[in-house]
Amino acid sequence: MALVRHDRVKEATFVEGSVNDIDLLGSGTGFKRFQDVAQDGDTFDYAITHTGTAEWETGRGTYDSANNKIVRTTIIASSEEDSTQSDAPTNFSAGTKQVFITVNSASLELYDATAEDLAALALALGG
Repeated sequence: MALVRHDRVKEATFVEGSVNDIDLLGSGTGFKRFQDVAQDGDTFDYAITHTGTAEWETGRGTYDSANNKIVRTTIIASSEEDSTQSDAPTNFSAGTKQVFITVNSASLELYDATAEDLAALALALGG
């Protein structure tokens, strides 16, 4: 399965609570659907926001094509974070949310690596 990076992929969802699956309900004009760019089992960085509230989440998701859902694979950051719960899934209230492909900051750590870091990585990988 591939790691998908794609621009302008956004859909609506009515997901509530902190359930693992995010049902996808379609995109607006000018946006692509997840099913247009991802195959079953593909992963991607996502963000989900509840418009008009402070609820949000970023993470790594896996596309489930049979059910047209995103499975929350890894939570990177969320509005649920506090001193006792780091990177907890957001417990979303009722209403429409927007979920979209993005590049999360945790995915960019490799770009901040020094030449020495990259050389050590290449050596560790047998290069």
